[in-house]
Amino acid sequence: MLLLHDIVEIDVGDHPIHGGTSSQVQAEQEHMAAVRLFGLLPQPQGNALLGLWQEFELAQTADAKFAEALDRLQPLLANIMTDGGTWEESGVSLD
Repeated sequence: MLLLHDIVEIDVGDHPIHGGTSSQVQAEQEHMAAVRLFGLLPQPQGNALLGLWQEFELAQTADAKFAEALDRLQPLLANIMTDGGTWEESGVSLD
């Protein structure tokens, strides 16, 4: 699920939570990209991968909730490992 989520973000562009992008616009762009990307595959495989991507996005199953938690942990770890570098690059303050 995480890899499928990242493939779509690579295509659309990753939008950090502090980036100011509308979550609705981001969700629409990612959905269109997922349908297009997974539509390039043979139908059974593409449908299965699209289903997994959608499961992650809905975050209702135990697997999807766990994957979402890991996805949210990664930026925090990157920020800690760079002594706040990712926040500094984006102009994020403590406030």
